[in-house]
Amino acid sequence: ALSLITENIQEPFIVANADILVHIDVGELLQYHVQQSSDATMCVKLFSYEVPYACVEFGSDGTLESMKEKPTHNYHVNAGMYVLSPSVLQIVPKDEYFDMPSLFAELVKQNKTVKVFELSDYWLDIGRP
Repeated sequence: ALSLITENIQEPFIVANADILVHIDVGELLQYHVQQSSDATMCVKLFSYEVPYACVEFGSDGTLESMKEKPTHNYHVNAGMYVLSPSVLQIVPKDEYFDMPSLFAELVKQNKTVKVFELSDYWLDIGRP
């Protein structure tokens, strides 16, 4: 949809997935983006997953090396909310599918300034039951 923008945008703007609920200080997010001189900023949320079983590691000969009971793994996940500077629109190709992960990968490839903003408040992906 970004390739369909025809007006001359002069300020950073927010793009958000339609299936998220989020409580965020938008002013703080925009201020962070500008202060970091970022071309693109991705909001991220800490996601924790607990493995419900003991995880074991063993050598090629079958010797037990370690065991962790119900370990928790923490990841920062893409929260589906972004701030983009107007210059980023030049990178978006016309008339072809180009999603946000592709855009951010291309920005990193081109050595653009890409930052993350960690959400600490409420966030929910309502697209997942």
